[in-house]
This record gives sequence, structure tokens and C-alpha cells, in this order.
Amino acid sequence: MNSPSRSWYLGQETYLKVVNPEESGETDYAAPSNVMYCGPLQKFQT
Repeated sequence: MNSPSRSWYLGQETYLKVVNPEESGETDYAAPSNVMYCGPLQKFQT
């Protein structure tokens, strides 16, 4: 499940992905092209 949280007045979006091993993942969307990672996930920034 991808759950976006939008802060329209700042023009920012936060995405949270919760992994469920029982689902196939067919409804998941890829991260946006301008995604920014923070904290321990910064190593995934391209």
C-alpha cells in the first residue's frame, strides 16, 4: 500500500510504503522521479 500525505501549502508530498507479504504488489506504484530520501534511506538516492 502506498499512502501519500500532501501538504499543499508547502508543495510537498510524503510517501509511506507498508510491505504486506500476503499481497502480490500489483497495485503498488513506483516512487516519483523526483523522490528524495532522508535518514538511513539516503544511500538509495540516485
